[in-house]
Amino acid sequence: MRKSLGTIVVNFLLGMILGAIISGVLSVFLPEGGVLDRVLVQGVSWGPVLNQWDLVFLKITFGLEFHFTLMSLVGLLVAAQIMRWYR
Repeated sequence: MRKSLGTIVVNFLLGMILGAIISGVLSVFLPEGGVLDRVLVQGVSWGPVLNQWDLVFLKITFGLEFHFTLMSLVGLLVAAQIMRWYR
């Protein structure tokens, strides 16, 4: 049975959210600056340059940034395995 594109996208987004939650929980228990903290919790941020409009009475910022960690990749792998079993 084929899965729709919407099902695939939602499943992968939920996997990345699961990885982010696991990363946040690990950040509480791991010592800051340690090897496991750097490998599992700290990630790479990527995104286009932020556009910022600074008016005198209002400051508006537009942008989108992705933060990838090892745990988000683990969440993606878990989501892929769940999707294989899901019918």
